[in-house]
Amino acid sequence: MSDKFSNKISVIVPLYNVEKYIINCISSLTNQTYQNIEIILIDDGSTDNSGRICKKLAQEDHRIIYLRKENGGVSSARNLGLQYATGSYIGFVDSDDYISKTMYENLLKRLLETNADIAETDFALIDNRFTKKKRKKIQKVLNKEEAIREFLSGNVVENNLVIKLFKKTVIANLKFKEDVIVGEDMLFSLQALLNSDRVTVDTTNADYFYVVRSNSTMNTITEKDIDNLSILEQEFKKIDIPQLKSYLEAKLIREKVKFVSRVLISNKAHLYSDIIDRYLQEVRHYSIKNMINFLSSKHCLTITIMKISPKLYTLLYKVFQKQ
Repeated sequence: MSDKFSNKISVIVPLYNVEKYIINCISSLTNQTYQNIEIILIDDGSTDNSGRICKKLAQEDHRIIYLRKENGGVSSARNLGLQYATGSYIGFVDSDDYISKTMYENLLKRLLETNADIAETDFALIDNRFTKKKRKKIQKVLNKEEAIREFLSGNVVENNLVIKLFKKTVIANLKFKEDVIVGEDMLFSLQALLNSDRVTVDTTNADYFYVVRSNSTMNTITEKDIDNLSILEQEFKKIDIPQLKSYLEAKLIREKVKFVSRVLISNKAHLYSDIIDRYLQEVRHYSIKNMINFLSSKHCLTITIMKISPKLYTLLYKVFQKQ
């Protein structure tokens, strides 16, 4: 095999009842311009035809590994995938999404050119109404502290795992927290950043296509979401880097605003009134100075509107969603 393809990339794909989407997802992986790729499909106890489809595809392409486990959630599926991954680089793809044919070639090229530990691209949202690229053009190489600051402030480095390629050495000793249902990407990404020395970001093109589904976990609210925020606070307290303290506080405020907005938009405020009131108090007491210093302009605007009127925020959100 030529030097061009000497570095194996392992791509971990957790799946559960995605028979409508899985062929498109896997096809986008098998058709990558970067050929030295290992595709690890983790069936988290599907009850539809997903497993049958994956088995057939695995028989047709030696690069596909199909594993089945009892249902335990996306984090446990990803952890199993990490155990089986043999590549020097690791990527993650969600089973109802798909990627551009050059995504992993581009990410690996950026890693090697910049001697980075993590590379990140951009993604586009796909639903029945539109295709929307997430960010404007960014091309940056960041050291560890810069990358973590940009991650926490929401400026340059995204939460999403699926738009990243990791050196295996950076995440070799990491595991996804299986008690976290929403936000598992953020915690894992933060841990990986803490293990890294350099991160490269290039959002010139959207290489990952996120398919918006009406039954997505992001559209539902449960008690687990509150537990997740508590876990996040605990994890942040473990990070003993004084110069990041204010950024960690800002990130936590952002996550609480996100939770409040999801509850209000879902019309379930009456079920979580106590926690909503507490979070809104914290948001209102969060200083404008800290907002300006430690958050992006977009998040400053979001939090300011939430401070003024949660109802106005909800109304504006619904208006912009319809456009």
